[in-house]
Amino acid sequence: MNKNTRNDVGNIGFIQLKEELQQLDIDELEEVQTKIATELDRRNNGIEDAENVNLINGKWVKWRSLSAHPNLKAVKPWILRVTGTHDKFGVDGDWLDKQKIDGKYHMDVNKLENRDIIKVSGASHNNRKHRYYRVLEITDDQLYYEPKRGLKEASVLEEFS
Repeated sequence: MNKNTRNDVGNIGFIQLKEELQQLDIDELEEVQTKIATELDRRNNGIEDAENVNLINGKWVKWRSLSAHPNLKAVKPWILRVTGTHDKFGVDGDWLDKQKIDGKYHMDVNKLENRDIIKVSGASHNNRKHRYYRVLEITDDQLYYEPKRGLKEASVLEEFS
């Protein structure tokens, strides 16, 4: 009996959801679809707590979305895939290709793989504020990474030394 009651409640909930969805216009419905797809990606890939940013055409990430202080007057936009250490600059690596899309800088994430570490340029006035992130997953429309406030440079250097 409890099973039937649970099914009845589920059916009522589904009917209410269906009625609410029918009230949405196409743009709102596509937004709901994107949110559901993102949540499914998170759950299927075990990355429920990860941060994420949208990709354009499945390969371009907006630099401003990842930069700690995206001040174009104080810093050049770039993202570096960390591959080792460097005596002068701390880390060495491969620059991601850069392109302007709608007047904003975007970087190509096609060369990135899961568990890669990236360094993202950023500036606050004259202080350099670069951030390091670990790439967790790249899907058709999302880049998942951690942590939200970036990895410590010391831990990145330790990992690559």
